[in-house]
Amino acid sequence: MKLDVNDITGTEADVVFNAPISEFNFSVDELVLKKEVQVVTRIRKINNKILIKGTIETQVDLECSRCLEHFPYSIGEDFQVVFEPFSSDIQEEEMELEKEDLDIGFYKEGIIDLTEVVREQIILAVPMIPICNEDCKGLCPYCGQNLNQCKCVCVGKTIDPRWSKLQNLVSKKTMPSRRFKEE
Repeated sequence: MKLDVNDITGTEADVVFNAPISEFNFSVDELVLKKEVQVVTRIRKINNKILIKGTIETQVDLECSRCLEHFPYSIGEDFQVVFEPFSSDIQEEEMELEKEDLDIGFYKEGIIDLTEVVREQIILAVPMIPICNEDCKGLCPYCGQNLNQCKCVCVGKTIDPRWSKLQNLVSKKTMPSRRFKEE
């Protein structure tokens, strides 16, 4: 997804990219793309700076945090980045970034490569705790049965031995107390 700055005539242009899955180097542990990535951008040229606003649309395969089943997840993410020409004159001391510099990228020889920007935006759009749907019941904590498929038949509900003393307290509370004598 490369863009030649010299091809931008005027101050604004709209460019659409359709990038195949193979263009992004996600590891299987990181992310699995299911559809090509479509990037719709509006490019604005301001002197030698290029402002790119856009939307990324694709679909990824995620694993539900509750039931461990895989499900498709659609991504529709907006982004904005400013590209400036890279200058080799910049000293290392001058490379310290401020907060406002975080949305700035650099281009060399008049070519902007959006691949890494789009890759980062896809990763950021994935939820930290993916859930296949809000009604997902998850897995039985005793036998591991997926509770969305059928009810668990395990005897289950065994008490962790570390909590057994607390169970005794509950049993004592349900029994009538005879600590105090009536006078």
